[in-house]
Amino acid sequence: MQVLEPGAEVPHVAFAIGRPVGSAVVRNRIRRRLRALLDHHGARIAPGYYLFGVRPAAAERSFEELNDMLQLILHRLEGAR
Repeated sequence: MQVLEPGAEVPHVAFAIGRPVGSAVVRNRIRRRLRALLDHHGARIAPGYYLFGVRPAAAERSFEELNDMLQLILHRLEGAR
């Protein structure tokens, strides 16, 4: 989900990672990985509010696979502007 706000200066990102994804340790590991990836790709994200939903399959993905998926999502967001 993406909400662009004209007055926003930076992107605000939240993650929806429910219990079906795994234990708290697993959910926090995924959250840390996604934050690291967003820090790396942050310049590609327009100011606004974003909510990333995480499915249970994300727990089985490597850092590189998560990076590939995030790049695809960011590419789609860039096309939606």
